[in-house]
Amino acid sequence: MKQAKKIFFIILFFSMIIFIKNSRVEAAGASLTASTMNPTQGQTVTVTGTVTAGAWNVTLSGNGQSKTIYGYTNVNGNATGTDSITFTAGAPGTKYTFSLIGGMTDINASSEEPVNRTITIEVVASGNEGNGGTNGEGNQQKPSTPTLSSNANLSNLGINPYDFSGFKADKTEYNVTVPNDVTSVKVYAKVQASGAKYVVSGNANDLQVGTNSIRITVTAPDGKTQKTYIIRIARQADTNQTVIPNVIEEPNEKVDPSKEDEGKDDDNDKNEQEPLGLLSITMEGDHEIYLEPEFKMDLYEYTIHLKEDLETLPLKVIPNREKVEVTISGNENLEEGENIITIEVQDEETEETVIYTILVNKTILPQMEEEKEEENVILKFLKDNWVLLAIGVAVVLLVIVTIVSSVMIKRRKEDQEFFADLKEQREEEEEEDWEEIEPIEKKKTRGKHF
Repeated sequence: MKQAKKIFFIILFFSMIIFIKNSRVEAAGASLTASTMNPTQGQTVTVTGTVTAGAWNVTLSGNGQSKTIYGYTNVNGNATGTDSITFTAGAPGTKYTFSLIGGMTDINASSEEPVNRTITIEVVASGNEGNGGTNGEGNQQKPSTPTLSSNANLSNLGINPYDFSGFKADKTEYNVTVPNDVTSVKVYAKVQASGAKYVVSGNANDLQVGTNSIRITVTAPDGKTQKTYIIRIARQADTNQTVIPNVIEEPNEKVDPSKEDEGKDDDNDKNEQEPLGLLSITMEGDHEIYLEPEFKMDLYEYTIHLKEDLETLPLKVIPNREKVEVTISGNENLEEGENIITIEVQDEETEETVIYTILVNKTILPQMEEEKEEENVILKFLKDNWVLLAIGVAVVLLVIVTIVSSVMIKRRKEDQEFFADLKEQREEEEEEDWEEIEPIEKKKTRGKHF
C-alpha cells in the first residue's frame, strides 16, 4: 500500500511539472530596432521589426519600403515573427523615420492589441556616429549626441485667398495685392527640416487699407538658427486704387479729354466678373477622393485622408473662366504622412491669382486580419482537399466527353438514315422511269415485223 502511494505521488509530481512547463507562455510584445541610430554617410543600416504573439499582422515601413509581417501559431505558446529593411545612409542631417504598425493577439487573449512603434534615424557627420540601436519605443539603448540641423528654410509658403506664386526657399520677401473686401488671410507654411518650427506675426486677421507686413519666423532644429520670411499685403482702397508698397509713382501724364472715358467699360466688366476660382476638384481614373470639407469655389483649404498606396493623385480641375492657367504641384511622389498639394489658378488678363491647398494625409493600412484569415482558410481547404477536387474535375470532364460523344453518334446515325432514304428514293424514281420507257420500245419492235 505504501509503495502504491509513493508511485502515485511521483506520477502526480511529474504531471504538475509538465503542466507548469506547458503553461508557461511568453508574453506578447513588439519591438522596432536599428543597427545604429546615427550612421555616417554611406553606412549600411538595418531596421528590424519583431512581434511575439499568438497571431500578428503588422507592417514595417520606412525609406520608401514596406514589408508585411503576418502569422499565427497553433502551439501552446506565443511565437515570433520578424523582418527587416536595409538601406544606405545619405548626406549628414538626413532623417529616416520607420514605423511598425498593425495588431497582435496574445495566445491567451481574445481581443487584438494595437501595435504602433516608431523610430527616427539621423545621419551624422563622421566622428559623431552612435553605436547603439533602439528598442520598440524609439529610445536609444546607447545614447549619443547627434548634431541638430541648422536648416531654417521653408519648403512652401503662401496665403489664402489671393495667393502668390514663385515661392523659393532662399527668397524671403513677397508682395501681394488684394481687393478692398478682403479683410483677412490665412498663412500656410511647411518647414524643410524635421523638428523646425515657425511663428506667424502681423495683422493677417485684420488687414488695413494700404501695406500690411506679415512675418514668418522659422527656428531650425538646433534652436539657434532663425530665418524670417516677409509677406507684404497691399489692401486696395474703396476707390479700387491699388496701394503698392515700395513703389515710387511716376508723374501723371496728360490725359486727352476725348480718351478720358476709354477703358471704363472694360474696368466695369472686370469688376462685375465672377471672382476667379475652380468649379470642381475631382480625380481621374477609378479611384475616388473625398475632400474635407465639401468643395466650394470660395473655400481654399481642404484635407484628403489617403489610405491607398498611391504615389500620384491625378487631379482634374475645372476653372470658372476660359483662358486661365492652372498649375498643380505637389501631387506626385506622395510619401507616407503629410503632403501638401497646391493648385494655382492665374488669369493673366485681370492679373488675378488664387491658390487652393490640399493637405493629403497618406496612411498605408495593413490588410485586415479577417481578409487574411479568409485567404488562409481557402488555401488550406484547397491544399487539404486537392484529391477530391481532382476527382471532381475528372468526373465533370468525363460527363462532358460522354455528352459530346453521344451527340456526335446520334448525328452520325441521323446522317446515315438520311442518305439511305435518299438512295432508296432515287432507286424508286429510276424504276418508274424504266417502266415508262419499256412500252415504247416494244411498240417500235412490233412495227418492224410488218
